[in-house]
Amino acid sequence: MTAWAETYEDGEQLALKIKYALQRYKGVVGDMVVTGIVFLNDTYVYDPETGRETFPADYKLNYMEE
Repeated sequence: MTAWAETYEDGEQLALKIKYALQRYKGVVGDMVVTGIVFLNDTYVYDPETGRETFPADYKLNYMEE
């Protein structure tokens, strides 16, 4: 998951909102039952081509197929 923003502050806030929302998620997605999502790591990268701040993050998705 990657958050993109025009300012560092906006990108950081968006990345945190995504992180908190995913860590709390449990439910059904298609034919999968999501039992939990675990945050693994994140970083910050400035993209000079677009002029945007990027905040890529990795998550582990735990699920069971129905």
